[in-house]
Amino acid sequence: MNFRTISLTVVASAFAVACGGDDPSPVVVVDSGASHPDPGPAVDSGAPDTSAAVTPDASADAIAPPDAAADASPVPDAAPPAYDPAALKSLVLWLDASKGVTQANNKVSKWLDQTSNHNDASQGTLARQPALGANVINALPALHFDKGNNQGGGNGLQIADGPSLQWSTGDFFIAIVARFDNKPADGLSLGTGPFFIKAGNNQGAAVAFYANIPQFQNQQQTVLLGLEGLVRGAQQNGQTVTVGTAYNTATAHIFVVERVGNSINLRVDGAQVSTAVTSGQNIDAVGANAFIGADGNFGSRLNGDIAEVMATKATLAVADRTGLEGYLKARYATP
Repeated sequence: MNFRTISLTVVASAFAVACGGDDPSPVVVVDSGASHPDPGPAVDSGAPDTSAAVTPDASADAIAPPDAAADASPVPDAAPPAYDPAALKSLVLWLDASKGVTQANNKVSKWLDQTSNHNDASQGTLARQPALGANVINALPALHFDKGNNQGGGNGLQIADGPSLQWSTGDFFIAIVARFDNKPADGLSLGTGPFFIKAGNNQGAAVAFYANIPQFQNQQQTVLLGLEGLVRGAQQNGQTVTVGTAYNTATAHIFVVERVGNSINLRVDGAQVSTAVTSGQNIDAVGANAFIGADGNFGSRLNGDIAEVMATKATLAVADRTGLEGYLKARYATP
C-alpha cells in the first residue's frame, strides 16, 4: 500500500447506628410524713412572705437554639460517576496497556482486547515486539514502538480480521492515546507513524490512521506535520482530512478519527480539528488483518508510545463520544 499523506487514513469506507445499654429505671421518692412531724401553725416572724414567690421557669422562656439541621447549607450532590467504557455496547476494540499484556523482559507478544470480541493484538517475532514501559504517560504504562532503521527493524502488532472490525459503510470511532516523534528527515516510510491500519490492497477497502505522513508533490518531498484522514474507494476516490499542526513532539494526545454519516472527522484532545465530506464507502477490507504501530509490510513504522486504543462500530451518541474522550483525558492528563 502506498500512503503519501500525514496522520490518519481511512480506506474504502454505595450507617447503621446502634445505641446500646438499657436506660436506668426512674427512682420515685415517697414522703410518708414519719420523718417530718407537723410543725403546727406557722408563726409570723415579720420576715417577708416569700411562700408565694414563683421561680421563673427558665426552660419555658428560654429561646430555643436554632435548628442547625434546618439552617445548614444544603450538601452538594455527589459527583456523577466516571464514564465507564465497558458499558458501551458498540465498543468493539479496547486495548489498555495496564491490562492484558503478555510480556517477557518488557517485550510484548500479546495485548488482549478488553471487549468480548477478542480482537487481541499480537506479535510472534521477537525483534518486532514493542517494549512495555511502566510509567510513560501520566505515570501509566504504554507500549513503545521503535521504528528501527531503513535496513529493517521496527515494532508492530497485528489483529486478525473479523466481522467486528469490518465497518462496511457505517459510522465508526477510533481513539488512540499516543505520543510520537517521527521526523520527516527519516524518510517517506520512517517519517510515517501508523496508529491503526486495516487495509486491503491498493485498490481495496481499508482504514489507515496515520500520524505525520510526508507527501510528494512535483517530485519534491513536502511534509504535512499532523494528522490526516483518507477515505478511499475501489477506484481510489476518497477524501483527505489534514491537520497542519505538528504533533510529532513526543507529547501525549488523544487522537480520534470518526465517520459520522457523510463526514469524516479528526479530533484531538476532545476538539474537532478538521472534517471532510465522504460518500460513505465500504471499508470492510474482508480478509485483511489490522496492524498497530506499523503497516503490514513494516514499511511505515511508528516511533513513539501507545497507551490505549478504542474503536466503536455503529453510530456513537455525542454523550458517548465526549464520555470516552473525557475518560481518556482525565486518565492521561492530556492537554
